[in-house]
Amino acid sequence: MFLSTLKVFVLLIMFSQCAHAQLSVSSPVNMSFGQIEFSAGGGQNDVFLGSNGTVTYTGNFTGRGFGTPGELLITGPIGTTVEIACLKDLNISNGASTIDVDQIEYAIGVANGAAFGSGIECRGSRKFDGVHVITGNSVQDTLVIGGRIRTSVSSVSDGSWSSTNAGGNGVTFVVLVQ
Repeated sequence: MFLSTLKVFVLLIMFSQCAHAQLSVSSPVNMSFGQIEFSAGGGQNDVFLGSNGTVTYTGNFTGRGFGTPGELLITGPIGTTVEIACLKDLNISNGASTIDVDQIEYAIGVANGAAFGSGIECRGSRKFDGVHVITGNSVQDTLVIGGRIRTSVSSVSDGSWSSTNAGGNGVTFVVLVQ
C-alpha cells in the first residue's frame, strides 16, 4: 500500500511599505514530498522535506528519500532589504480528508538549502525572522522551502494529496520592504 505523490503548492502574499521599492514575488517551483509509502500500524509518523530536497521518514512511512523543495523568488531593486515571515497553516487534502503539514521552514538562497531542521522556521505573519538584501541574482534571491508532515497511518489513504484539493490550504509568505 502506498500514498501517491504528495504535492504541496506554495501560495504567497506580498506586502510593501515603500512605494518606491517595487517588489515582485513568484513561485516557480511547487513543494513536493514525493511518493510516500506506508504500512499498517499505529503511532506517530513523520515525513521531513529539507529545503535541499532530501526526504527522511519515521514510523511506518518510507519512500525514495528525495522530493522537491518549494521555491519563492523575490525580485526588486538591487540593494533593497526585505523582511520575510510565513504562516505555518498548510494542510493537504485528498478531497475527503486532510493532513497537516505542521512545520514549514525555508532557507534564503538556493545554495543554503539543507536537511530539515536547519532552516528558518515559519512562526507567523508578524514574526519576521528572515532578512535579505536583494542582489539581482535569482539563485541568491530565491527562498527554498521544506516542511514536516506528522500524522498517524490511520489518517492517510491511497491517493493524490495536495493543498489545491478541496479542504487543502497553502502556505502564506509575507515579504515586507524594510
